[in-house]
Amino acid sequence: MAIDSTTDIAQERARAKLDRLIAERGVTPLTREDIREMGDLWPEGETVDEFLKAVREWRSENHDRTLP
Repeated sequence: MAIDSTTDIAQERARAKLDRLIAERGVTPLTREDIREMGDLWPEGETVDEFLKAVREWRSENHDRTLP
């Protein structure tokens, strides 16, 4: 992959840093079983827009992002 701009270089560095952090922390993708064990993440009747609004509010309020 040819890198031909400052943006491409920054993206490559960011991706490399992310890959290092993932490896260091042993992060793995969630499995279907992981998700089932969490229970109901999305309240019935809530729209995607309402869910995204709540996520944005949580992030702006610096809520803990750990899952149950």
